[in-house]
Amino acid sequence: VQVYKNNSVCLDGLVIRQADSPLGPNLYLNREYDAYLNGKELAAVIDDLLTGYRNFLKTTCLPGDLSFEFEQIQDRIIYCLVARESNREILSQSPHLEYLDLAILFQCLITADDTGIGTVRITNEHMAYWNATPQTLYDCAAKNTPRLLPPRLFPMSEILVYAASSPMYVLTNTFGLQGASCILYDDILKEFAKTAGSGFYLLPSSIHEFLLLPPSRDSSGLPSDEELAEEKDALSEIVREINSTRLKPEDVLTDHVYYYDPDTNTLR
Repeated sequence: VQVYKNNSVCLDGLVIRQADSPLGPNLYLNREYDAYLNGKELAAVIDDLLTGYRNFLKTTCLPGDLSFEFEQIQDRIIYCLVARESNREILSQSPHLEYLDLAILFQCLITADDTGIGTVRITNEHMAYWNATPQTLYDCAAKNTPRLLPPRLFPMSEILVYAASSPMYVLTNTFGLQGASCILYDDILKEFAKTAGSGFYLLPSSIHEFLLLPPSRDSSGLPSDEELAEEKDALSEIVREINSTRLKPEDVLTDHVYYYDPDTNTLR
């Protein structure tokens, strides 16, 4: 199968399913093919794919009664954030809501454990079958996502020793996957602003997390429009550089930096 990932990155996958199961692992072939071109033996490629499949069977417990009837999966519907402009093809096939320059996409969470999460993207075909709306999905996801993928907010110093004096925090979920959507969780930004004593910038590190950074000003008041624009431009340049040189294309969220205004409880 061909699978479109974030930012319209198209990958080739091999799906292996047992006869009595509607689901199975999607084993992406692109990396293995590159390894084969670089001299990896075909037998070793096959062994690695089979190992991936067997690990899926060992570590993944699929719900025996799982179906795609809305009543059966409504408690598993979650959301994630993607960039609108670079995901036009996916968005044309999927129910979504616009948010800033981003889009809120919906998925069914199949598995979530120490090995990661497994999801199925909800498409327009699902919507037509359910006779549902994007707002219906959002209402479900707004309840489910914080419950199924709880937020995790921690100082940057926890993962970078040399950042001990950094005021920056990392916002993700407990799985560290698709954690950028945590900015949609009720009151999480408002509570951080209370702790920080000011508004703050949100730097999109990837689709998996945001970095939260209070302004460099001494005052706890709202920066002027000129100060906001200047600092956002400088931070956005850093994000653009990291996105283009350090991240896989499918992990990039956006180049835009946002500012959380505690007085209006909004991002801009």
